[in-house]
Amino acid sequence: MVHLLSTKQLSPYQIQLFSQAGFSVEAMSFIEIIPQRDIPPFQPSDFYLFTSQNAFLSLIENPIYKIISSKNAFCVGEKTKKLLKNNHWNVIASFEYAHELGSYLIDQYQEASFTLFCGDRRLDTLPNIMKKNKIKFQEILTYRTLLTPIKVEKLFDGILFFSPSAVESFLQVNHFRDEHIFCIGSTTQKALPKEINSYLAKTPTIESVQECCINIFKKTKNDKK
Repeated sequence: MVHLLSTKQLSPYQIQLFSQAGFSVEAMSFIEIIPQRDIPPFQPSDFYLFTSQNAFLSLIENPIYKIISSKNAFCVGEKTKKLLKNNHWNVIASFEYAHELGSYLIDQYQEASFTLFCGDRRLDTLPNIMKKNKIKFQEILTYRTLLTPIKVEKLFDGILFFSPSAVESFLQVNHFRDEHIFCIGSTTQKALPKEINSYLAKTPTIESVQECCINIFKKTKNDKK
């Protein structure tokens, strides 16, 4: 049996999929999301930007959410798009990565104003694009990411990473051995030490990481026959 470590909690359904494929999974949370309680008043914008589910989930818990009149948004990630739509937001367009979103806004919405809801460890990608192209833009912090490193004593065949912060947290008290490393996206992959080889999911979703992981181990098993 293949033994995996997930650096975030998985749903029962996701664990079941691994089990059906002959994998055992141990999930440990290497980061904790802390919603920002004191969000100051901000100027309304034409459109709102979300690059993660955490940004929206933290915002919706805050009293300031109730005074947001316009609910026109752009986002990164299919899960973020689904979450917004389920909460009656108008998602004009969604993209897999922030740089794709930035390029689209420059091309199509140069004269509009935007508010990005984000965490304290957000990447500079989107803000840099907006500032460089002089697009009216503000950032509102809705959550903080707390690193919660855990010393891993057991040996695993594979490790699944879903954010650069989880990579950083893991490496604070652990080192890589001979595990297969799987990443949800290119920014997560870039957080790994340069000498570490890893596999990148086709799309930045948990399901795609699962598919990549299962396929790689199946191929490895077949190659040994």
